[in-house]
Amino acid sequence: MGDDLDTSSTEDTDDNEPLTDDIKIPFLYKNDRESAEDVEEELNLWTLSDQERLNFICALQCKIVLEFSEAVNLYEENAKCHQDFLDDRTVNILEEYDVIGMTVTGAATRLHLLDQLKPCAVIVEEAAEIIEGQLISVLPPSIEHLVMLGDQEQLQPRVNCYKLTQKNLDCSMFERLINNKMPFQQLGKQCRMRDDIADLLRSLNIYKDLKTNKE
Repeated sequence: MGDDLDTSSTEDTDDNEPLTDDIKIPFLYKNDRESAEDVEEELNLWTLSDQERLNFICALQCKIVLEFSEAVNLYEENAKCHQDFLDDRTVNILEEYDVIGMTVTGAATRLHLLDQLKPCAVIVEEAAEIIEGQLISVLPPSIEHLVMLGDQEQLQPRVNCYKLTQKNLDCSMFERLINNKMPFQQLGKQCRMRDDIADLLRSLNIYKDLKTNKE
C-alpha cells in the first residue's frame, strides 16, 4: 500500500506547515564540518533539499560551537592566571599583618587564601550564633589554637528549617563543647547593664552568680 502513495507532490502543502518528522538532524563528524566549511562560500542554498539544508545548518552550528568553546577555554585560562595573580598579591599584603578579620561567609569564600596564609590561631566572636558546619568548614589545617567567644544561654544559630532543628543543627559547636563538659571560662562580672536590669537575668536563672562591676 505504501508504494501507491505519492509522497513527492507538494501542491496541497501549507507554506506555514512545519517540517515533517521524517527529516532528521544527523550527528556530524569532524570531516562533515570541514566539508561544510569548504563549500560554505560556493554553496547555493536554493538548490538544496530540506534535509541537505538541515545538514548544512548543523555543520555551521558545530563550527560556531567549536570556535566558541575554544574562545571560552582561552578566556578561562586567562581569567585563572589573572585571579592567581590577584590572590598572590592579596596573600603578600595580608602576610604583613598580625591580625586579619573576616566574617564566616568571607572566610568560606577565601579558603584558598587561608590555606596559603596558614594561620596558627583563630578567634571566633559570637561563636554561639554560628552553625557548627559553617565554623568547621572554614578552619584550615594549620590551626593550633581556637578561641571561641559567645553566649550560648541566650543566642543560638538561626536555622530556618524546623526539620533541621530537630536534628540539632541549631546547636553551635561552642554550645556542644560546653554541654559535653569541655573546660571553659565564664565572665563573672558585667559592665553593660544597670544592676536592676541584670537582676532580670538572675531571676531567670540564666546567670545566677552574675555580678555588676560598679567601679
